[in-house]
Amino acid sequence: EEVIAASYWKEGAAAAFVGRAFATQAELVANNYEEQAIFMNWPAVALGADATVVDAKSGLIFLTGNSSKATAITDITNLKEGTVIRVEIGDATYPTSIAKSGKFADISAAWTPSKVGEYIKLYRKGDKFVEVARC
Repeated sequence: EEVIAASYWKEGAAAAFVGRAFATQAELVANNYEEQAIFMNWPAVALGADATVVDAKSGLIFLTGNSSKATAITDITNLKEGTVIRVEIGDATYPTSIAKSGKFADISAAWTPSKVGEYIKLYRKGDKFVEVARC
């Protein structure tokens, strides 16, 4: 009698599907890399320390950095209307906040998190940002 056991595993990452195919690199660049995505376990983009602007061109989930002072997000750039992004606190020493004013006047209340992992989800409607959820 014989018993055979086999195991297959893979280290690293490989893209099974990265988006719509383009004939040339120039077409991809002209399309601004739309419809291109690579799966990751936690695709959070780390914001720099003391960052006040989020660039939605780099992702949909953002993790705030280790700020050296109280910091507030004042704008989100390159966010398509209707697309939802998530801003999560990565450091509780000086957590980044969002005031209920200016472009963020339509959120339910000022966002002043106190613990690592707290987040707010927002989308753009016109020139303002609207809250979807917070935790």
